[in-house]
Amino acid sequence: MMQGKRLIILLMLVGGLYVQAGENLNPKPGESSKKSTLFLGIFEKYQRMQSDLNGLELSVFMNAYLGYLNLSAAGLAESPILTIVDFKKPSSEPRMWILDLQKENLLLLTWAAHGKGSGREMAETFSNTPESFQTSLGFYLTAEEYRGKNGRSLRLDGMDKGYNSNARKRHVVMHGADYVSAETLAQNGYLGNSEGCPAVAREVNDLVIDWVKGRSVLFITGNAENYQSQWLNPELLLSASWSAP
Repeated sequence: MMQGKRLIILLMLVGGLYVQAGENLNPKPGESSKKSTLFLGIFEKYQRMQSDLNGLELSVFMNAYLGYLNLSAAGLAESPILTIVDFKKPSSEPRMWILDLQKENLLLLTWAAHGKGSGREMAETFSNTPESFQTSLGFYLTAEEYRGKNGRSLRLDGMDKGYNSNARKRHVVMHGADYVSAETLAQNGYLGNSEGCPAVAREVNDLVIDWVKGRSVLFITGNAENYQSQWLNPELLLSASWSAP
């Protein structure tokens, strides 16, 4: 009974992922079983980690993990760490998950700020345009560390053309900020806003950078129906040498 229920949920999720990836819904002969194995593997990964995930939606995890697998298979990601930021949640809630996929545990669940051009408490609009001060959706790879006006910071490379590919040009980085704090929440009911960076609280900034540096994957999601990514295409992984996650 449970196996049948899991299969129904899996098929629904696979359909959702296909739509987001802009993929043909009519698989070629022999492809269906491979895709079923792939998505069942991702689903079971979520089940094994579920007690640690504290409110991370299954569909968000599946998208993030599929992108992680594709970026790893392409030789771009070099770390077992996956960071997920769900900007469908308000800034008053913790919405950044840092996961160790190898050990299958949660390293940190914490607050994350969105860009002031995207909205105040909720991130409602997203942009890749310089000077928009909006958050950019999609997959990123963490790059080199540096010290700037916000102290210790980590550069990000956007991997989704048209959605976050201007991250370098826009100086979208990971850094700590005073406006990401319990005091700000108590005073306003929501966090302050960045200029597009996924800023975190100063007291966790060093921990975050230590964990995520080294070409790890960051996935930022939000309420945007038009977002598509090549990294959500299961064909990329199925055409490479892969094993069930």
